[in-house]
Amino acid sequence: MAQPHREVPPTAATCPPGAFSIGQMRVESLTPTVIRNNLMPIILLHGDYHTASVWLTKPDRRRGWAYFFAERGHRVYAPHLPFHGRSGALVHYERVKAITPQTVENLYTAINKTNNPEWPAAKTHTQWPGSGVRGDPIFDEYVKQLVPLYMDPHERQAAAQEAVASLLRFLKRPAILVGQGSGANVAWLVADVAPDLIHAIVAVEPLGPPFGSALGNQNGQLGPTSGFTRAAGIRQYGLADIPMQFDPPVAAPESFEELFGGTYPAFEPIPVRKYYARGRQGKFCFEQGPAGLPVGNSTESRAEPRKLTNLIEILQLVVTTEASFHRFSDWATVHFLRQAGATVKHHRLEEHGIHGNGHLCFLEKNSNDVANHVLNWLHNETGVPKLQVLEARPSPSQAINPSGDHRQSLILPPEKTCPTKKETSRN
Repeated sequence: MAQPHREVPPTAATCPPGAFSIGQMRVESLTPTVIRNNLMPIILLHGDYHTASVWLTKPDRRRGWAYFFAERGHRVYAPHLPFHGRSGALVHYERVKAITPQTVENLYTAINKTNNPEWPAAKTHTQWPGSGVRGDPIFDEYVKQLVPLYMDPHERQAAAQEAVASLLRFLKRPAILVGQGSGANVAWLVADVAPDLIHAIVAVEPLGPPFGSALGNQNGQLGPTSGFTRAAGIRQYGLADIPMQFDPPVAAPESFEELFGGTYPAFEPIPVRKYYARGRQGKFCFEQGPAGLPVGNSTESRAEPRKLTNLIEILQLVVTTEASFHRFSDWATVHFLRQAGATVKHHRLEEHGIHGNGHLCFLEKNSNDVANHVLNWLHNETGVPKLQVLEARPSPSQAINPSGDHRQSLILPPEKTCPTKKETSRN
């Protein structure tokens, strides 16, 4: 019998005195039985509240996307991003937040039951395997996999950028990054520092929109709203909360404390203006203002928006499902990427014959159809060969620290430290 859900208030935990190593990343890997050197490895990047486990097993006990891609000849790497899952304990227990089962129902698994008049597409959601509500065994299994989220997005993003880039350097060959939710934003951050090691990026419903939010209070519940809200301190670099490399350069914080401290929400590195899109009935998003606006160097005279120079040569696909609330925001993310010079395709799945999906499409009944659509795009647009299904075998998990060292054990010896990791003492 399914256990009833209880709302547990956040508590502060005490830890014994000592040093904690944070920023490390554990990676699950799957290797095909037949190695095809002409197939690039695929790195699967999970989103908020998730771990690499979501790529291995779906809540209804079917094999996940990691096996799907490995069975088709790709080496697959599924990291537990820093501060998530098996990549180390959260040191700052008082600085985490959890997602409630009610929010999971309202935004992800039972959206076809919503009465939000701003979200009529939610009624088309048919692919979640089960009722999607508390008490359903598949729903309960999914909720059990969720983990608390470290609340500092700047530190999360910086650690993930460094750790995934270290994984790419270890592989020593270009890879394909497939990210879901905030994992897609991590893919763009990694591309910003290691563009030569990335063949393509697939962003499945990335975190967005740039410079603001598309969610708000709808009858006491979190849900999509009719328009975007400019939110100070949210994705101030468009795709991320931490600096990215633009040309011309954007204004930079004067100190580490300004970037990560309490003054950060007032810091705006990029000029922003409203963009009204054709065919969207007066809807607008936020885009870059021209670089000539007085930001940073007030003598600038360029009128063109800044370019994300390290993303320009990478082929990219943004995937949006038929029923998800990301229908409200993904188009704004695509517009920002194109304005910044990136080559990006935007596939709305219903336009490609794949119907009924929500935000968790990689876990739903037809999730393999979505994965196959991704492979077809890789084959048609980037030249990745298509192979018949092979058998995949899991490989031992590894821990990867930001300097690129791999080890079989996640726990570092007490006397061993890494200079790129931050150590925090708790008394």
